[in-house]
Amino acid sequence: MNLASREISGPLGKRYLSMTEVAILNCLIQSEGRLVTRESLKMQCWGSSLVTNNALDRHIHGVRAAVKKVSTSVKMRSVYGKGYLVEAEVRRLLETEK
Repeated sequence: MNLASREISGPLGKRYLSMTEVAILNCLIQSEGRLVTRESLKMQCWGSSLVTNNALDRHIHGVRAAVKKVSTSVKMRSVYGKGYLVEAEVRRLLETEK
């Protein structure tokens, strides 16, 4: 993931994300497989702005779609009523940032 260009790449290609999608994916990657709550994502990605669950869901959908198009080994998992996590070789994702 390249934060500056908002690009993610993998064995299947590359995709560009919106600023919000990059922020969401970065939060999930930085958590290294631990659950990130919906409220935590809202605070980290939008700050004090009021954000609906629907808005978060739409951005999560965009992140999932992009991740699926670049890699089959990276999975985003929803934990109903709690939040999200990324299951993957997180270190490999972080290394591509360099």
